[in-house]
Amino acid sequence: RAKQKFEELKKQAEIAKKNFRQLGGQFEEDNKLETVENETQKKIEETEAKLEFEKLKREKYESELDQCRNEIARLINIIR
Repeated sequence: RAKQKFEELKKQAEIAKKNFRQLGGQFEEDNKLETVENETQKKIEETEAKLEFEKLKREKYESELDQCRNEIARLINIIR
């Protein structure tokens, strides 16, 4: 019986929280969650920017490697 009462009160508390939020109220846990979400989004954006930078750097090195290979092939043809 006590467990049933506890579950009923828990359900009522959840309904009260939802009503409070619908009326524009915010709980401290909501603010903490929002802060964590913002920090996570910022880290994701920073990581994506780093990834893009590394991608461009890799493409530059691949281009330089292709140029070096072409130069080596050209020099080998001159030597022959």
